[in-house]
Amino acid sequence: MLKDQKNRDQIVSELDKNIFVEAGAGSGKTTAMVSRIAEVIAKGKTTIEKIVAITFTNEGAASLKSKIQSELEKNYRSTTRPDDEKKRFEAAINNLALAKIGTIHSFCGDLLRERPVEAGLDPDFEIGNEGDSEAILKQIWNSFILDELRNQGEEFLDLLTKEEIDLNKLFELVESSIKYQDIEILSMDCGRPTEDEATDVFVSIKKPVEKLKEFLPRFDKAKLARTDQKKKKYILDLVSAMDAVEAGQFNALRFLLEHQPVEEKWSPKQQADIAEVDSEIMQSITSFQNLECTWIHNRIVQIIEAFRTFYNSEKKRTSSLGFDDLLFQTNELLKNNKEVRAYFKKKYDRLFVDEVQDNDPLQTEIMFFLCERDRGAATNWREVALQPGKLFMVGDPKQSIYRFRRADIQVYEEAKNIIAVQDGILCELTTNFRSTEPIVNFINRHFARSFVNYSKAIEKQFHPHYIPLDINPEKEILTEVPLYINLTSKVAKTEAEATKTAGFIRMLKAGKKFDFKDVLILFRGRNNMSTYADIFQKAGIPLYEVGQKEYFTIQEVRALVSALEAIDDPTDSISLYS
Repeated sequence: MLKDQKNRDQIVSELDKNIFVEAGAGSGKTTAMVSRIAEVIAKGKTTIEKIVAITFTNEGAASLKSKIQSELEKNYRSTTRPDDEKKRFEAAINNLALAKIGTIHSFCGDLLRERPVEAGLDPDFEIGNEGDSEAILKQIWNSFILDELRNQGEEFLDLLTKEEIDLNKLFELVESSIKYQDIEILSMDCGRPTEDEATDVFVSIKKPVEKLKEFLPRFDKAKLARTDQKKKKYILDLVSAMDAVEAGQFNALRFLLEHQPVEEKWSPKQQADIAEVDSEIMQSITSFQNLECTWIHNRIVQIIEAFRTFYNSEKKRTSSLGFDDLLFQTNELLKNNKEVRAYFKKKYDRLFVDEVQDNDPLQTEIMFFLCERDRGAATNWREVALQPGKLFMVGDPKQSIYRFRRADIQVYEEAKNIIAVQDGILCELTTNFRSTEPIVNFINRHFARSFVNYSKAIEKQFHPHYIPLDINPEKEILTEVPLYINLTSKVAKTEAEATKTAGFIRMLKAGKKFDFKDVLILFRGRNNMSTYADIFQKAGIPLYEVGQKEYFTIQEVRALVSALEAIDDPTDSISLYS
C-alpha cells in the first residue's frame, strides 16, 4: 500500500468537497485529476459537457484530453462498473468533444465568443499571434502619441521635453500596464509646485543657510583639497541663491528642483556639525522635489490610463485580441456583469485546474468567479465563497518558475488557503512513480538540506517548503551493469561502449524488462552520438536523436531541403539540380 493512498482515495471519494492537491513531479497528479473526472461522471455528479479542465500548454491540453478519453474508455469496458455508470461513461465518450479541455487562453476565448455583446466585442474577433503582440502594441502606441500631440499640443510636448521623459522608457511602462491591466496604478492628488511655494521653502531654510555660511572660513586655506573645494562651492551656491531670492532676482523653483546633495560626503569627524545643518536644508528641499516627482508621476499615470482606454478601444475596433487581452476581457466580463457570471456558473458544474503553480492572480480570479456559490457577487477572487465540490486544483510549488509574470508562490498559497478555510481538502501526493529508489533517496537528501531555515513568512511568499518523496514499493529496481572497457584508442573505446550498450539493451528487451522507448542515453557532448546511432541502427534498435548537429548533413535530409528550396524558388537552379 502506498504511503499517500488515503489522500489518493479522497480525490475520488470526496466528490462534494473542493480539493487542492500538492504533488511533485512523477507523483501522478494529472492521473489523479483524470480519475476524479471519471468518478464525478460515474456517480452522476455532472456530464462531460459541463466539465472544464485547464492546463498550461497546448501540448499539455492534448495529452490531458487523451488521458481523459483513455480513462473513460477503460471504465466503460470495466467488468466491475454497474450498468448505470457504464451508460454515463458511454455518453461521456460520445460527447467528449463538447468538454472544455484546453489552456486558460483558449477557454477564455470560448467564453468571450459566447457572450461577445456583453464584453463589447465583435462576435468575429480574431486572436492575434503572440509574436505579433509587441509590434501591434507599438503601432497603437505611436497612434496614441500622435493623437495626444494633436489634442494637447504644447502642454503634452512640454511635459516630455522639459521633464526629459524618455519615450522608450515610458513605452516599457505602458507595455507592462497593458500586460497587467487588472493592476491599478496608484497615484496621489497633487498639484504642480509653484514659484511662490519655492520661495516659501527658501524662507524656511534661511536660518540653516545662514548657519552654513558661518562655516565658510574653514575652507579659506591656501591649499584646499579638491573635495573641500567642491564642498565650499556647494555652500557658496546655496548662499548666493538665498541672497538672489531675497532680492527678487532669482528663479527659486528651478534652483530647488535641480539642486543635488553635496557631491563629497562631509567628514564625520571634522565636519559633523556642517553635515547636521546641511541635512536640515536637504530635508526641506527634498520634500519640495518630491512634490514635483509626485506631480510628474501623476501625469505619467494619466497618460498610461488614457492609453489603456485607447488601446482597448483600438483592439475592439479592429476585432483583434492578444493572449493577455483574452484574460483581461474575460475577467472584466465576469467581474462586472453578474448576469453573465451567473450564466457561466450554471453552465459549468466542475472545474479542474492542472499546473496551478503557473497561474497568475488574473487566471486564478477567473477560476474562482466561475466556482462561486449561487447568487454570489464578489469583486475580488479572495472574497469568493466557493461552491463545495466544484473546484479541483493541482500543482507543484517547486515548479513555480513564472514569478516574473506574477505566477508566484504567494498566489499559489493564497488559493490553497482559501480552499482549506472553506472546508475544502488539502492533499499531498508524495509517492514518486517515475524514479527508482537511489534517485528518490538522493533527491530527498539534497533538498532536505537545501530547503531549511526559511521562516514561515518567506515560505508563504517566496519559497515552498520541501515535502520528501516516497518510494513506490512496486517500482522495479534495475541493477547497474558496469561495462569494463580498457582500450587506448578513443574511437575504438567509443565503438566498444556503444556495442556493449546496444547488447545490454537488447538483452533487457529480450527479457521483457522494458521497451526500447523506455531507454534514455545522455552524453557529455555531441561527439559520440553519431557512433552510437550507427551501431544502434545496425543492432536493430530504433532511436531518436536530440541535439545532433550532423542531422542536416545526412544525404536524405540534404536532398529534402534542396527539394523544398526548389519548390519555394523554381529559379534556384542549384537546388533544382541538387
